[in-house]
Amino acid sequence: MNALFVHGICGSNVFFTPTLIRFRAKGVNPFIFGYSVTIHDFSTIVNNLVKKMIKVSEKGEYVVVGHSLGGVIIRAAINQIPQKSQLPKMAFLLGSPIGASRIAKTLTKNIVIGAIT
Repeated sequence: MNALFVHGICGSNVFFTPTLIRFRAKGVNPFIFGYSVTIHDFSTIVNNLVKKMIKVSEKGEYVVVGHSLGGVIIRAAINQIPQKSQLPKMAFLLGSPIGASRIAKTLTKNIVIGAIT
C-alpha cells in the first residue's frame, strides 16, 4: 500500500518524519507532498497535488493523509482528478476544517480584514 502525506499550513515535510518511519517499518510506501502558501496560490497547490496523486496512483493503490490545510487541499484535489486516474482508497483528514470557523466569518465582516481577503 502507498500513502501520500500532505502537511498543514505551518508544517513541512519534516512534520511526518516519525510517522513515515513507522509506516515504512510496517510495509507502507510513503510519499510526501510539500507546498508553500507564500509561494503559490491555492489553485496552483491543488493542481500540483493532483499531479502528485496521479503519479502515486501509478504505483498501485494508495491512501491520502492530510493535516489541517493539507486535508482541505486533498478534498479539492480529489474533485479534480481525471476520471481515467485512480482515486485514493481512503482519505484521512487530521484536524482539517470542514467550513469556515466563527472567527473567520466574523473577521471577514471587519472593514480592514475584508479589504485584504
